Amino acid sequence: MSGEAPSEYHVSVLRTYLEMTERPNYPIRPTPDGAMILRAENPTLSFYRYLYREVGRDYVWTDLLRKSDDELRAEIAGPDQHIYVLYVGGVPAGFAHISWKEQPNSCIEYFGLIPDFIGRGYGGYFLRWVINKVWEDGTDRLWLHTCTLDHPNALPNYQKQRFYPFKTEQIWQDTRDEQTT
Repeated sequence: MSGEAPSEYHVSVLRTYLEMTERPNYPIRPTPDGAMILRAENPTLSFYRYLYREVGRDYVWTDLLRKSDDELRAEIAGPDQHIYVLYVGGVPAGFAHISWKEQPNSCIEYFGLIPDFIGRGYGGYFLRWVINKVWEDGTDRLWLHTCTLDHPNALPNYQKQRFYPFKTEQIWQDTRDEQTT
């Protein structure tokens, strides 16, 4: 990355790519009281946008908010897109979006908790559940990326779960939450 920001809506961030090439040998944590995980098969665009907006509201998750319905549908539809929702007491508490576009490799496109549920022990449980599920489904490599705009514990938590960095890059992140004309 070089030069000035492309526009007033851009900020410089460090993006870190991490991967897991072997299934970790750790047990799944016991399910917290009142928690359950369901796969959202063919979620409505409004439900997906709700999850994305709420999980990412403090971390400048804006990319998908600028997409049209058709563009977003292309991102989340199809048998190679697996979306899991963590519910606590019947309320959505977080989500994980797993892409299998490059099978047998898989990618955690998005993962996180709605802010009301952070710091209550759900994140570690949910992340380990997702990791185990993806390995059970037959991945050879699980990867993701995070950046300096994400929760400060994101990178350390991924590394604690045995993801290893394989690339970093400085990028300009567009912070607009809607299309501008």
